[in-house]
Amino acid sequence: MSYAPITSDVGRYCSHYYTVATYRVIYAPTVFPFPDKEDWPELEEDEKIDLEPSLKTRKTGRPRSKRRRAWDEPKAQKKTYSCRICGSTITKLHVQVVMLVRILKQRGKELK
Repeated sequence: MSYAPITSDVGRYCSHYYTVATYRVIYAPTVFPFPDKEDWPELEEDEKIDLEPSLKTRKTGRPRSKRRRAWDEPKAQKKTYSCRICGSTITKLHVQVVMLVRILKQRGKELK
Protein backbone atom coordinates (compact mmCIF):
# COMPACT_ATOMS: atom_id res chain seq x y z
CA MET A 1 0.00 0.00 0.00
CA SER A 2 1.50 3.32 -0.97
CA TYR A 3 0.45 6.74 0.14
CA ALA A 4 -0.03 9.63 -2.23
CA PRO A 5 2.51 12.42 -1.75
CA ILE A 6 1.26 15.61 -0.10
CA THR A 7 1.13 18.43 -2.61
CA SER A 8 1.70 22.10 -1.94
CA ASP A 9 -2.07 22.61 -1.65
CA VAL A 10 -2.19 22.44 2.17
CA GLY A 11 -5.57 24.20 2.23
CA ARG A 12 -7.27 20.93 1.41
CA TYR A 13 -5.90 19.27 4.56
CA CYS A 14 -5.85 22.13 7.07
CA SER A 15 -8.25 24.86 8.13
CA HIS A 16 -7.40 28.48 7.33
CA TYR A 17 -7.37 29.19 11.08
CA TYR A 18 -3.99 27.45 11.32
CA THR A 19 -2.22 29.55 8.71
CA VAL A 20 0.51 32.09 9.47
CA ALA A 21 -1.50 34.94 7.96
CA THR A 22 -4.43 34.33 10.35
CA TYR A 23 -2.05 34.07 13.31
CA ARG A 24 -0.52 37.45 12.48
CA VAL A 25 -3.95 39.10 12.11
CA ILE A 26 -5.15 37.80 15.47
CA TYR A 27 -2.08 38.69 17.51
CA ALA A 28 -1.22 41.97 15.73
CA PRO A 29 -2.89 44.33 18.27
CA THR A 30 -0.78 45.13 21.32
CA VAL A 31 -2.08 43.93 24.68
CA PHE A 32 -1.30 46.34 27.50
CA PRO A 33 -0.79 45.11 31.09
CA PHE A 34 -2.98 46.27 33.99
CA PRO A 35 -2.19 49.71 35.38
CA ASP A 36 -0.77 50.17 38.89
CA LYS A 37 -3.14 49.91 41.83
CA GLU A 38 -2.79 53.67 42.45
CA ASP A 39 -4.26 54.35 38.99
CA TRP A 40 -7.44 52.34 39.60
CA PRO A 41 -10.65 54.39 39.78
CA GLU A 42 -12.27 54.77 43.21
CA LEU A 43 -15.59 52.98 43.66
CA GLU A 44 -18.67 54.62 45.09
CA GLU A 45 -20.06 53.38 48.40
CA ASP A 46 -22.91 51.45 46.72
CA GLU A 47 -20.50 49.82 44.21
CA LYS A 48 -18.19 48.28 46.81
CA ILE A 49 -18.42 44.50 47.18
CA ASP A 50 -17.38 42.51 50.24
CA LEU A 51 -15.79 39.27 49.09
CA GLU A 52 -16.04 36.27 51.39
CA PRO A 53 -13.83 33.17 51.31
CA SER A 54 -15.12 30.06 49.60
CA LEU A 55 -17.24 27.69 51.66
CA LYS A 56 -15.48 24.51 50.65
CA THR A 57 -11.82 23.90 51.27
CA ARG A 58 -10.12 20.98 49.59
CA LYS A 59 -7.66 18.94 51.62
CA THR A 60 -4.10 18.83 50.40
CA GLY A 61 -2.69 15.75 48.73
CA ARG A 62 -4.14 13.08 46.55
CA PRO A 63 -7.59 11.77 47.54
CA ARG A 64 -7.58 8.27 48.97
CA SER A 65 -9.36 5.47 47.18
CA LYS A 66 -9.43 1.74 47.39
CA ARG A 67 -7.23 0.01 44.89
CA ARG A 68 -9.06 -2.19 42.44
CA ARG A 69 -7.70 -5.69 42.46
CA ALA A 70 -7.12 -7.76 39.36
CA TRP A 71 -9.42 -10.66 38.60
CA ASP A 72 -6.77 -13.22 39.50
CA GLU A 73 -5.57 -11.43 42.64
CA PRO A 74 -6.76 -12.89 45.97
CA LYS A 75 -9.24 -10.89 48.01
CA ALA A 76 -8.00 -9.01 51.03
CA GLN A 77 -8.42 -10.84 54.32
CA LYS A 78 -10.85 -9.20 56.68
CA LYS A 79 -9.59 -8.31 60.11
CA THR A 80 -11.06 -10.30 62.96
CA TYR A 81 -11.63 -8.67 66.30
CA SER A 82 -12.10 -10.43 69.58
CA CYS A 83 -14.32 -9.36 72.47
CA ARG A 84 -12.60 -8.00 75.59
CA ILE A 85 -15.30 -9.51 77.80
CA CYS A 86 -15.62 -13.10 76.59
CA GLY A 87 -12.73 -13.46 74.09
CA SER A 88 -14.87 -14.74 71.20
CA THR A 89 -14.77 -13.24 67.73
CA ILE A 90 -17.05 -10.27 67.28
CA THR A 91 -19.99 -10.42 64.87
CA LYS A 92 -23.03 -8.17 64.47
CA LEU A 93 -25.05 -10.51 66.66
CA HIS A 94 -22.33 -10.47 69.34
CA VAL A 95 -22.36 -6.65 69.37
CA GLN A 96 -26.14 -6.60 69.73
CA VAL A 97 -26.01 -9.06 72.65
CA VAL A 98 -23.31 -7.06 74.42
CA MET A 99 -25.31 -3.85 73.99
CA LEU A 100 -28.43 -5.56 75.34
CA VAL A 101 -26.51 -6.82 78.39
CA ARG A 102 -25.20 -3.33 79.10
CA ILE A 103 -28.69 -1.80 78.85
CA LEU A 104 -30.10 -4.42 81.20
CA LYS A 105 -27.28 -3.85 83.70
CA GLN A 106 -27.92 -0.10 83.64
CA ARG A 107 -31.59 -0.72 84.44
CA GLY A 108 -30.60 -3.02 87.30
CA LYS A 109 -31.97 -6.24 85.82
CA GLU A 110 -30.15 -9.55 85.81
CA LEU A 111 -29.76 -11.62 82.69
CA LYS A 112 -30.71 -15.28 83.07
